[in-house]
Amino acid sequence: MNKIIKTLIIILIVLAFSYLTVACKGTTLQSEEGEQVMDEENYKDNNSEEIQSQPLEDARGNKIVGMVSNTAPELEGHIMIGNVGDFEFTPGNIKTLRDDIFNEGFFSIFDILVYLDDEGRIDMEYHFDDSMNTYIIDSIDDMKNWWHIAYYDGGWPERNVFRLDHYPYKDKMYISISEVEGSLLEDIYKVYREETTRKENNGGENNNT
Repeated sequence: MNKIIKTLIIILIVLAFSYLTVACKGTTLQSEEGEQVMDEENYKDNNSEEIQSQPLEDARGNKIVGMVSNTAPELEGHIMIGNVGDFEFTPGNIKTLRDDIFNEGFFSIFDILVYLDDEGRIDMEYHFDDSMNTYIIDSIDDMKNWWHIAYYDGGWPERNVFRLDHYPYKDKMYISISEVEGSLLEDIYKVYREETTRKENNGGENNNT
Protein backbone atom coordinates (compact mmCIF):
# COMPACT_ATOMS: atom_id res chain seq x y z
CA MET A 1 0.00 0.00 0.00
CA ASN A 2 2.80 2.39 0.95
CA LYS A 3 4.55 1.62 -2.34
CA ILE A 4 1.43 2.58 -4.31
CA ILE A 5 1.11 5.87 -2.38
CA LYS A 6 4.77 6.71 -2.99
CA THR A 7 4.33 5.98 -6.71
CA LEU A 8 1.29 8.28 -6.90
CA ILE A 9 3.18 11.07 -5.11
CA ILE A 10 6.07 10.78 -7.58
CA ILE A 11 3.65 10.94 -10.52
CA LEU A 12 2.00 14.06 -9.08
CA ILE A 13 5.39 15.75 -8.57
CA VAL A 14 6.40 14.99 -12.18
CA LEU A 15 3.11 16.34 -13.52
CA ALA A 16 3.42 19.52 -11.43
CA PHE A 17 6.98 20.09 -12.65
CA SER A 18 5.89 19.60 -16.27
CA TYR A 19 3.09 22.14 -15.85
CA LEU A 20 5.47 24.73 -14.40
CA THR A 21 7.92 24.17 -17.26
CA VAL A 22 5.21 24.76 -19.86
CA ALA A 23 4.02 27.87 -18.02
CA CYS A 24 7.55 29.30 -17.96
CA LYS A 25 8.01 28.61 -21.66
CA GLY A 26 4.75 30.42 -22.34
CA THR A 27 6.03 33.50 -20.50
CA THR A 28 9.29 33.39 -22.46
CA LEU A 29 7.40 33.29 -25.74
CA GLN A 30 5.41 36.33 -24.72
CA SER A 31 8.60 38.25 -24.00
CA GLU A 32 10.13 37.22 -27.33
CA GLU A 33 7.01 38.22 -29.24
CA GLY A 34 7.03 41.60 -27.49
CA GLU A 35 10.63 42.18 -28.49
CA GLN A 36 10.03 41.21 -32.13
CA VAL A 37 8.00 44.36 -32.81
CA MET A 38 11.21 46.31 -32.18
CA ASP A 39 12.74 44.78 -35.32
CA GLU A 40 12.14 47.44 -38.00
CA GLU A 41 12.68 44.92 -40.81
CA ASN A 42 9.79 42.72 -39.64
CA TYR A 43 7.20 44.99 -38.01
CA LYS A 44 5.03 45.54 -41.08
CA ASP A 45 4.80 41.83 -41.92
CA ASN A 46 4.22 40.73 -38.32
CA ASN A 47 0.81 39.02 -38.26
CA SER A 48 1.15 37.17 -34.95
CA GLU A 49 -1.83 36.98 -32.61
CA GLU A 50 -2.30 39.49 -29.82
CA ILE A 51 -0.09 38.70 -26.83
CA GLN A 52 -1.89 37.99 -23.56
CA SER A 53 -1.15 40.61 -20.92
CA GLN A 54 -0.04 40.13 -17.33
CA PRO A 55 -1.41 42.18 -14.39
CA LEU A 56 1.96 43.64 -13.30
CA GLU A 57 2.41 47.36 -14.07
CA ASP A 58 5.04 49.98 -13.39
CA ALA A 59 4.44 53.42 -11.85
CA ARG A 60 3.22 54.86 -15.18
CA GLY A 61 0.77 52.02 -15.74
CA ASN A 62 2.92 50.26 -18.35
CA LYS A 63 2.66 46.49 -18.09
CA ILE A 64 5.91 44.80 -17.13
CA VAL A 65 4.99 41.84 -19.32
CA GLY A 66 2.59 43.60 -21.62
CA MET A 67 0.36 43.29 -24.61
CA VAL A 68 1.46 44.43 -28.06
CA SER A 69 -1.12 43.99 -30.79
CA ASN A 70 -1.26 44.53 -34.53
CA THR A 71 -4.44 46.61 -34.35
CA ALA A 72 -4.34 50.29 -35.31
CA PRO A 73 -3.81 52.61 -32.30
CA GLU A 74 -6.96 54.13 -30.82
CA LEU A 75 -6.16 55.37 -27.31
CA GLU A 76 -5.09 58.93 -26.50
CA GLY A 77 -1.31 59.12 -26.78
CA HIS A 78 1.37 61.09 -24.93
CA ILE A 79 4.76 62.37 -26.08
CA MET A 80 7.42 64.29 -24.16
CA ILE A 81 9.63 66.72 -26.10
CA GLY A 82 12.53 67.97 -23.97
CA ASN A 83 12.08 71.52 -22.72
CA VAL A 84 9.36 72.15 -25.31
CA GLY A 85 6.64 70.37 -23.36
CA ASP A 86 4.44 67.29 -22.98
CA PHE A 87 1.69 66.73 -25.54
CA GLU A 88 -1.34 64.53 -25.91
CA PHE A 89 -2.76 63.49 -29.26
CA THR A 90 -5.55 61.45 -30.83
CA PRO A 91 -4.23 58.69 -33.12
CA GLY A 92 -7.18 59.01 -35.50
CA ASN A 93 -6.06 62.54 -36.41
CA ILE A 94 -2.58 61.48 -37.53
CA LYS A 95 -1.65 60.52 -41.08
CA THR A 96 1.68 59.05 -42.12
CA LEU A 97 4.17 60.63 -44.48
CA ARG A 98 5.54 57.17 -45.21
CA ASP A 99 2.72 55.42 -47.00
CA ASP A 100 5.46 53.31 -48.62
CA ILE A 101 5.89 51.72 -45.19
CA PHE A 102 2.62 52.04 -43.25
CA ASN A 103 -0.88 50.87 -44.07
CA GLU A 104 -3.84 53.16 -43.48
CA GLY A 105 -4.46 53.80 -39.78
CA PHE A 106 -0.83 53.20 -38.83
CA PHE A 107 1.92 55.78 -38.43
CA SER A 108 5.35 56.46 -36.96
CA ILE A 109 6.65 58.48 -34.03
CA PHE A 110 7.86 61.05 -36.54
CA ASP A 111 4.31 61.44 -37.88
CA ILE A 112 3.22 62.50 -34.39
CA LEU A 113 5.74 65.35 -34.47
CA VAL A 114 4.60 66.39 -37.94
CA TYR A 115 1.01 66.44 -36.68
CA LEU A 116 1.95 68.64 -33.71
CA ASP A 117 3.82 70.95 -36.10
CA ASP A 118 0.85 71.17 -38.47
CA GLU A 119 -1.38 72.01 -35.51
CA GLY A 120 0.96 74.85 -34.47
CA ARG A 121 1.73 73.23 -31.12
CA ILE A 122 5.43 72.98 -31.95
CA ASP A 123 7.61 74.62 -34.59
CA MET A 124 9.55 71.88 -36.35
CA GLU A 125 11.83 72.16 -39.37
CA TYR A 126 12.61 68.92 -41.17
CA HIS A 127 13.60 67.44 -44.52
CA PHE A 128 13.88 64.07 -46.25
CA ASP A 129 17.39 62.76 -46.87
CA ASP A 130 17.60 60.24 -49.73
CA SER A 131 21.08 59.10 -48.70
CA MET A 132 19.66 57.87 -45.38
CA ASN A 133 16.11 57.02 -46.50
CA THR A 134 14.59 58.95 -43.63
CA TYR A 135 13.20 62.29 -42.51
CA ILE A 136 15.65 64.36 -40.48
CA ILE A 137 14.65 66.84 -37.79
CA ASP A 138 16.53 70.10 -38.36
CA SER A 139 15.08 71.85 -35.31
CA ILE A 140 12.18 71.96 -32.88
CA ASP A 141 11.41 75.42 -31.53
CA ASP A 142 14.86 76.54 -32.78
CA MET A 143 16.63 73.76 -30.82
CA LYS A 144 18.68 71.14 -32.69
CA ASN A 145 20.06 67.60 -32.35
CA TRP A 146 16.99 65.64 -31.29
CA TRP A 147 16.87 61.91 -30.63
CA HIS A 148 14.29 59.58 -29.14
CA ILE A 149 13.78 57.02 -26.41
CA ALA A 150 10.70 54.92 -27.08
CA TYR A 151 9.34 51.53 -26.11
CA TYR A 152 6.07 49.63 -26.27
CA ASP A 153 3.74 48.72 -23.44
CA GLY A 154 5.58 45.96 -21.59
CA GLY A 155 8.96 47.04 -22.97
CA TRP A 156 11.95 48.93 -21.61
CA PRO A 157 14.37 51.61 -22.88
CA GLU A 158 17.20 50.31 -25.04
CA ARG A 159 19.95 51.85 -27.14
CA ASN A 160 18.85 51.76 -30.78
CA VAL A 161 19.28 53.44 -34.15
CA PHE A 162 15.72 53.00 -35.42
CA ARG A 163 14.68 55.64 -37.91
CA LEU A 164 12.04 57.85 -36.34
CA ASP A 165 9.82 57.72 -39.44
CA HIS A 166 10.08 53.91 -39.55
CA TYR A 167 9.27 53.41 -35.86
CA PRO A 168 5.57 52.35 -35.63
CA TYR A 169 3.45 53.94 -32.92
CA LYS A 170 1.25 51.68 -30.78
CA ASP A 171 -1.20 52.33 -27.95
CA LYS A 172 0.33 52.99 -24.50
CA MET A 173 3.75 53.59 -26.01
CA TYR A 174 6.36 55.54 -24.04
CA ILE A 175 7.96 58.30 -26.16
CA SER A 176 10.52 60.89 -25.11
CA ILE A 177 12.27 63.21 -27.58
CA SER A 178 15.31 65.01 -26.19
CA GLU A 179 18.39 66.94 -27.25
CA VAL A 180 21.64 65.01 -27.60
CA GLU A 181 25.21 65.64 -28.65
CA GLY A 182 25.60 66.32 -32.35
CA SER A 183 28.38 63.72 -32.54
CA LEU A 184 25.92 61.01 -31.46
CA LEU A 185 23.57 61.89 -34.32
CA GLU A 186 26.44 61.90 -36.80
CA ASP A 187 27.35 58.37 -35.75
CA ILE A 188 23.73 57.29 -36.22
CA TYR A 189 23.47 59.03 -39.58
CA LYS A 190 26.64 57.25 -40.68
CA VAL A 191 24.92 53.92 -39.95
CA TYR A 192 21.91 55.02 -42.02
CA ARG A 193 24.05 56.03 -44.99
CA GLU A 194 26.04 52.81 -44.93
CA GLU A 195 22.86 50.74 -44.71
CA THR A 196 21.20 52.63 -47.57
CA THR A 197 24.30 52.25 -49.77
CA ARG A 198 24.54 48.54 -48.92
CA LYS A 199 20.89 47.99 -49.86
CA GLU A 200 21.31 49.84 -53.15
CA ASN A 201 24.38 47.78 -54.00
CA ASN A 202 22.51 44.57 -53.18
CA GLY A 203 19.39 45.36 -55.16
CA GLY A 204 17.33 46.50 -52.17
CA GLU A 205 18.34 43.68 -49.84
CA ASN A 206 19.99 44.47 -46.50
CA ASN A 207 22.81 41.96 -46.78
CA ASN A 208 25.65 42.33 -44.29
CA THR A 209 27.81 39.59 -45.83
